[in-house]
Amino acid sequence: MPPMTIDSGKPVSILQGDFGHATVNLICRPLVAHAHAHYQFLFKVGDADCGFRVGAQECTLTGERAICLNP
Repeated sequence: MPPMTIDSGKPVSILQGDFGHATVNLICRPLVAHAHAHYQFLFKVGDADCGFRVGAQECTLTGERAICLNP
């Protein structure tokens, strides 16, 4: 299996169960505004803190702070 590059567009890990599924994606580019029909949890596993705009609120993703979005 070739090494996974950051921002390859594919999850580097997928876990599926009765709860649904979870993926780990390595992303080094801005995310665009979009919507999902399911809850979204964002948490940082490394690198610099980053900011997200959720509606009108600015949120910072850090090693101590995750972001949870409901549909």
